[in-house]
Amino acid sequence: MKVRLRHLFAASLSITFLQLEAQCPTVSGNTSPTCGQTTTLTASGGSSYQWFPNNQGTGNPLSTSASFTTPPITTSTTYYAASPGGTSNVSGFSSCYATNNWSLSQTGNANGNVNTGNAPTSIVFTGPNNVSGGVYTRYQITIPATGTLSFNWSVQHFDCCSYDYFGYTLNGANTALTWGSGSGFTSIAVSAGSTFSFTGYTTDGCCGTFNATISNFSAPCQSLCFTPVVVNPSPIAAPVIGYVGNSVLCTGTTVTLNTNQNSGITWSTGATTPTLTVNTPGTYSATYTDGNGCTSNASNPVVLNLFPGPNPPIINNLTPLSGCAYDTTLLQASLMNGITWSSGDTGQTISAIVQGTYTATVTDSNGCISAPSNALNVSINPAPIISSASTPDICLGLTTPFNANIQLDTTNNPNLSSVAWSFGDNNTGNTLN
Repeated sequence: MKVRLRHLFAASLSITFLQLEAQCPTVSGNTSPTCGQTTTLTASGGSSYQWFPNNQGTGNPLSTSASFTTPPITTSTTYYAASPGGTSNVSGFSSCYATNNWSLSQTGNANGNVNTGNAPTSIVFTGPNNVSGGVYTRYQITIPATGTLSFNWSVQHFDCCSYDYFGYTLNGANTALTWGSGSGFTSIAVSAGSTFSFTGYTTDGCCGTFNATISNFSAPCQSLCFTPVVVNPSPIAAPVIGYVGNSVLCTGTTVTLNTNQNSGITWSTGATTPTLTVNTPGTYSATYTDGNGCTSNASNPVVLNLFPGPNPPIINNLTPLSGCAYDTTLLQASLMNGITWSSGDTGQTISAIVQGTYTATVTDSNGCISAPSNALNVSINPAPIISSASTPDICLGLTTPFNANIQLDTTNNPNLSSVAWSFGDNNTGNTLN
């Protein structure tokens, strides 16, 4: 817009007013936070800032400072940083004039209301009724920019005799538009910071009220330039797979997998148990979903190959399987390495000193264990234990031979047939010389 000022001496001065364009902000910050975490975004390059979840600027801003900290991010989310610039008129109850930016106020015991169900196209304003006279209901807002405010109105009145009116209030000054049923168009000049309201007033407080439908609303709003920023959560840490027990899959055996998480695990097989027991070869992995609903990438895969188990060894006895106490029964396996005996001993050859059944298995280089070998039964007869015996008195120093007739009372061996005594002279028998 140009304004020409003419000087007294016919000189002229041209002054040009430039309308400022909205300055779009620049946004910085971490746009890939770990899923379930917050992140702080910072706008720069503008005079002031607002943050919105949409690019219309509707609703209350998420923040009115340069920095905005998001809630925990679990899905891809777009935020909009806005900076103000010039002004433009908004059509309908949207943007600066969205219904959540208006407030309803009452004087005295006024009870009017506003139905915003058809916003942003129109709203319905109902005046007070069945209250004391001389009270107001106002639906008000602070005007954000200078310009022209206009609207169409259509009033259906339910009272007689011009006791109630519909109108507006600007900076405390009331204007009645109609005291009865009717319709019209209203246009007024407003300034930034002005308080405007649709107003319902009742003189008698009874006998009916009115419904005013307000449409084609238009009013000035400071334009905003929006910069979108998309925040994509990065996956949480993948689980680590381990083994419960053996880690080799052999014919006829299973392998049990677990992870470093106690819950939230989904295996590549579809199972959702903390552990997974498998008996078939293949590649297995797992993902983890935490309490925020965030899911990791798949873990490093575990490849299980199927190994055939070795043939069982053959065992033989090197000494008799039946003997007396303190005898030694030697057992030997047909293989030299990887032998484990049922007694817990290892090695190709063992001494079986405990009566019982003995078998052996072999473990191959893959860790696979064979079936048990053939069985050998080792039996050991215990040495006799004499619990009591009766003997005659023996006198030391006698030079004549003495025949001691010793009677055996009881033993632990029912098969005992004879007893040989030792008298400390390196001889055995029943005669002490």
